Amino acid sequence: MKLLFICSRNKWRSLTAEKIFDGYNGYEVRSAGT
Repeated sequence: MKLLFICSRNKWRSLTAEKIFDGYNGYEVRSAGT
């Protein structure tokens, strides 16, 4: 499963979510800023 987390500047929320979900098997995780 692919997950993309987005927040305003990819500083805290999306980057933190990417790091948390990166440890789970079966997930391809990325984060981005707008």
